[in-house]
Amino acid sequence: MLDNIRSSARSFGIKLIFGMIIIVFIFWGVGNFSASSGGALAVVNGEAVYLSDFEKMYNRMVEIERKNNPELFNNAEALRIFKYQVLDEAVNAILRRQAAERMGILVTPHEIRAVIAEFPVFHDKNGRFDPELYRQLMQAQGTDMGVFEAGFVEEIRNAKLVRLLLSGAGISTVEARNIFNFSMERRSVDYVLFSAQEYAERAEISDAQISEYYENNKTSFQTPAMTDVEYLLLTPQLLADNYPVSDEEALAFYEKNKERYHFKDRFLSRHIFIFSPEDGSSEEGAAAMIAEARAQIEGVEAQLKAGADFAELAKLYSQDMESKDQGGLVGWLDMGQTGTPEYDAAAFAMSPGETSGIVRTSKGFHIIRLEDKKNEETQPFETTKADIVKELARGKAEMDFGSIQKAAQEGLDLNKPFAELAAEFHVELRRTGLVPVSEAEKTLKLHSGSRQFFMDAVVVKGQGPSSIPVPLDVTDGIALVRIEERRSAGYLPLEQVRDTILQSLRAGKGRELAKAAADAALPLFTGKDSPAAFADKVQTSREAVRAFAQILPLGQVPELAEDLFAASGSVWLPKVYAVDGGYVIARVGAITPVDDAYWNEFKGIFLPQLGKGRELEVLAAFVQNVAATAKVERYYSRVDAIQLR
Repeated sequence: MLDNIRSSARSFGIKLIFGMIIIVFIFWGVGNFSASSGGALAVVNGEAVYLSDFEKMYNRMVEIERKNNPELFNNAEALRIFKYQVLDEAVNAILRRQAAERMGILVTPHEIRAVIAEFPVFHDKNGRFDPELYRQLMQAQGTDMGVFEAGFVEEIRNAKLVRLLLSGAGISTVEARNIFNFSMERRSVDYVLFSAQEYAERAEISDAQISEYYENNKTSFQTPAMTDVEYLLLTPQLLADNYPVSDEEALAFYEKNKERYHFKDRFLSRHIFIFSPEDGSSEEGAAAMIAEARAQIEGVEAQLKAGADFAELAKLYSQDMESKDQGGLVGWLDMGQTGTPEYDAAAFAMSPGETSGIVRTSKGFHIIRLEDKKNEETQPFETTKADIVKELARGKAEMDFGSIQKAAQEGLDLNKPFAELAAEFHVELRRTGLVPVSEAEKTLKLHSGSRQFFMDAVVVKGQGPSSIPVPLDVTDGIALVRIEERRSAGYLPLEQVRDTILQSLRAGKGRELAKAAADAALPLFTGKDSPAAFADKVQTSREAVRAFAQILPLGQVPELAEDLFAASGSVWLPKVYAVDGGYVIARVGAITPVDDAYWNEFKGIFLPQLGKGRELEVLAAFVQNVAATAKVERYYSRVDAIQLR
C-alpha cells in the first residue's frame, strides 16, 4: 500500500505539477552516500556511489525498462549500456542535491507532512488528515515513519529547486512578439527545376554496370532464413475450458470475495492542467505565477468555446505529462482518489460528454471533460459469473499444469501427430506459413531460454519436417513445435533484381546529369531578371516560414531556406540547391511580414510554448553548468563486473 501511495504522489502530485520542466532533471533519487571512496562505482565532488546505492536505482529503473523494452535484458551489450546509464542517473542525482544544498534549499519535516497529508488514506471521516490514523497504518505495514517520509525528500527538493530557477525565467509579450515577427516571416521562392527524372530517362546503363552494382551491393539483396512451423500453444488460459466450474463453486467464490465487486462512485475524465501555487501562497513570485497560469487556462477555455478539440488542446497545453499525450485522459478514478476534492466534485457533477469551466484546485487550474461515470455499486453475481468461471477454470488449469506438461512430453516422445495432440488437449492447431525465422520466433513468443533451442532446430541442414523433442517455454505456458520447412539465408538472383538495379542506376545518373546542367546554367542567373532561355520555366513555391525548412513543393531544403531568409531583395541566389526532384536555381519571391491579425491568431499558442522553451533553456543551462564545474570520477570497469538480474 505504501509503495502505491508514493506512486500516487508522483503521478498526481509533484510530477504532475512540474510536467515537462522536471524532465531536464533526473527523477530518481539515491540513498545515503558515504564520504569514503574505497570500492565506489563513482565519486562526485568527494561523495561516493556504492553498489548498494546503484542497486537501489537499478531496481527502480529496471521495472520501467522491462515494460518499455523487454528485449533489453537478453542483449549483453544493451544491458551494459543500460548499467552505465543507471550510474549516470545516480551521479546526476547527487549533483542535483549538492547544488540544491549549496543554494540553501532544504526540505523541512513540515513540507514532507504537508505532502503526506494530501492522501485520502490518511484522512478521517471528515476528510482531514488524522496523525493517529497515519501512525497506525505505518505500524500495521511494519514501516518506519521516518523511512517512509524520507522517500519524498528528493521530489520535494526538486520541486523547490525548479521553482527557484524559474522564478525569473518569464518572457514579456513585447519580446515574444519580436521573436514571432522574426521567426514567422513568410517568403516564397521563384525557381527553375532541373528534373532528375527527365535526365534519368536519357541515361544509358550497360549490363556490366548492372552486374557490378549487384556484386558491390549484394547484401542489399540478402534473404533471411525462413521456416514454416506447425505448433500447439498450451497455457492455462487456453486450457481453461477443459476444467468445468459449477454454479455452486462460482457463487461460493463470489460470496467470499464480494468486496472485489464493490465499486465506489467513479468517473472517467480528461483534463487540461496548468500548474499554479495555491491562492494566498507566500512563495516568492507566487502572485505572478498564479496570474500567468490563469491567463493560460483562460486562453485554452476561449479556444474550447470557439470549437477547438479538447484532446488536441490537452496535447498542446496540459502540464500533466502523464495524460497529455493521451489527449488529457486521466483514466477511471474513485471519488477522492485524486486528492483534490474540487476536481472530483466538478467531474462527478457533470453528465458524460460535458466540459467544465475552469476548476481551481490546490495543484493549479483544470478544465475537465467527463467521459463516463458510474455510481457506487456492488455488481450482482449474474453480472460477474462469467468472469469468475474463467478465473476459477484458469486456476484449476494452473494447478494441473505440471501433469499437462508431462502429457505433452509423452506425446512428443511417442511421436504423436500434432492433430491428435490438438484433439487431446482441446486446443487449436496453428501454423505460421513460410516466414522469416525471427517472425516465427515472435509469433511463438518464446522465452529467452527456448530461443536458441528453436534456432538450432531450424538451421539443421538437409533435414525434413521434424518435431522439436521438448516443449518450449513461451509466455504463460509451453509450445509444442514441429518444423515443416526450412530455408537457409541467401541472395536474390541478379535476374530477379535487374529492373530494381536499373532504376536505381538511372536515378543516380539522372541526378548527376541534372546537377551538371544546373551548374552550367547558373552563371546566366544574375540580378533580378530571368534568363530568356529559362523565362518560361520559372515556377513559384508556396510561402515558406522562416522557422521551418520546408518549402513546398520542393520539400525540406535547409540550405535554401537559410539563404532565402538571409537575402535582401528579389535576386537570384548564387548557388545550385539539391531538392527531392533534382536541383534548382532559386531567387527570393514575395515577402510577407507578420501583421497584427496573424499575431493575434497564434499568440495564445506561441506565448506559453515560448515561455516553456525559455524555462527549459534555463534548466538545461543550470544542469550543464553544474556538471561542468563538478569533479566526477566514474569507474566503469567496476560497473561491468556487477552481475544483476
